[in-house]
This record gives sequence, C-alpha cells and structure tokens, in this order.
Amino acid sequence: PNSIIDIQSFETTEKLVEHLKNVAEDKVGYDAYHAWRKGAFPSELAQRFDFLRSNMYCRMCRFAYMKQYGLGWDHAEQIPLDPTSTGAGARSIQCTSHLNGMMARPFVESWYSQGGSADEQVKTTASEHNCEEEPNETTQVHVGKSFSFLRRLTAHDGVFDFSLEDIKPKSGNAQHPLWFRIEGPDIHNEKGVDFNNIHTQLPHNATYQGIYTSLAIQDDKTRMTLIASWATDKARSPNPGVMEMEVIPTHTPILSDQERRRLRLIVEPVDTLRETPSEYQLSPFAKMHIQDFVEPLALFYLKENTHKIMEQ
Repeated sequence: PNSIIDIQSFETTEKLVEHLKNVAEDKVGYDAYHAWRKGAFPSELAQRFDFLRSNMYCRMCRFAYMKQYGLGWDHAEQIPLDPTSTGAGARSIQCTSHLNGMMARPFVESWYSQGGSADEQVKTTASEHNCEEEPNETTQVHVGKSFSFLRRLTAHDGVFDFSLEDIKPKSGNAQHPLWFRIEGPDIHNEKGVDFNNIHTQLPHNATYQGIYTSLAIQDDKTRMTLIASWATDKARSPNPGVMEMEVIPTHTPILSDQERRRLRLIVEPVDTLRETPSEYQLSPFAKMHIQDFVEPLALFYLKENTHKIMEQ
C-alpha cells in the first residue's frame, strides 16, 4: 500500500501533474511512498516472487528437462511438480486390477467385440487394485465368444506399451470387430473433441501415412495420445475422456502366429501457459515416443568369435 502512484485514480491529467509536483517538492510526502521498504515484506508478495532467489538459467534448464520428459511444471512457483502426486499435470499413480491384470489408473482399459452379445467385454473392475510405479503384466484375454489373445503391458514414465499376440477369433473369421477402449476419468475433452493422425506431424511423415493410426484427446490439464501399428479409419472419442480404436475388422482372416499388433499410449500434462485444449501441439516428449514407436531402435549382438568366422 502507498508504494505506487496510480494514474487511473486521477480524473484529469492536470490533477495528476499537480500531485506529482507536490510529491517531488514535499520530502515527507515523497518518503511516505518508500515507507514500505523499512517494514516487513508482505508475505503474499514474498511467496509470489520467492523463485527469483534461484538463478534464471537454472530454472530454464529444469523447465526444459521437464518438457522433454513429459513432466509437470508449476509456473507460479517455477518448480517441477511432484511426479508421484495425483494433482493436475502430475504423473498419476499407475494401478492394475488384481482380478485380470488390466490398467485401472490413470485410465481404465477394456476390450470388446462390437456387435456381439452384451457380455462380450473385458474391463477393469473398480476395486482390488495393485499400484506400482512401472506395472508389467502379461494376460490372456478372452472377449466373450469372439476373440482370445495374449496381451503384454509394459509401462514407464507415463508411456504404456501394449503388445497383442496370437489374436484368434473363436469361430473362423472374425464375425464382429475387436475394439480397444480406454477411459480417462481425469480428462474432460469438451464434446469429445479429438485429434486424428497426429503422427503425421513428424518429419518425413509421408513414410508413415497409411501404415499407422494415432488419436489424441486433451483438456486444460492432461493429454493422452494413442498410436497403433496398423492403419484404420475407426479411431474416435465417443465421449469425454474416452478413446476407442478398432483392432480387428469384421471378417478378417486369422492372423499368423508371428503377427502381432502394438499400441502405445502416452499420458502427459498440458502446459496451460503455452498450449490451449482446442489446439494440438506435438510436445518434445510425445514426439520422442511417437518417433521411437514408428522407428524403433534396432539392437544387434555380435559374438566374440564373429571376426574369426568372417576371416574363414
């Protein structure tokens, strides 16, 4: 209080000029505007600007690191968000169901055969959760009388990889399609707005068109991006917080034992200072993991006697 001269409080410019002259000529009046310097610093103001105690370049480095690895950033405090908390923008606790090993948090995983009977859906139950930092589960999934397959899950740092193997319709060709569905209870994309084929934002995207499918939803706190290793035009967000993608179309021949289908779900916070829920921007974190999905790193192992074989 009484630390600034608010020009908006003067009715005319003349009255403002008159006041400035009086303050300049009156030492007591001038000193009154600096009396706050001798008293205790207001606690609210001190808390608001406490981050200035740290070096600007250190804060920039921390922010860049958090963005690179999809972690949350508190713009008010200028510090990283706790990755183990459940607050907005933080890395949510990851839980699987004790009953079927499927994801229960930060999203609910389910598989269903559209057009089949009402009970042909496999879904995480709301109780009996097993919470781990990086869940890894292998589950044999039976979708009613329609499909069975081996589903492997590997999770790390907000990235969830699903591998589907030995996908078999239970009666010859698939009579009904197989769908993958996730429900994110903490994300509310307005009117089910989604963003399709965001993987085409990668450099040299022509290479990936017609081969992969991707879908993203977001609100002002969280973004979920789903990418699949096959092409389909049936990827959607029918309701807020829900994403669905067709895995096996109707009347698809039985896949070979060697063929598998991969899905990757990326969960990350939205930077509310620089991003808006109505526009999708490929973050460095999402870009890195989508690039890794479409162009995975290949590993080669060489035995010690390889050079001897080559010499012979």
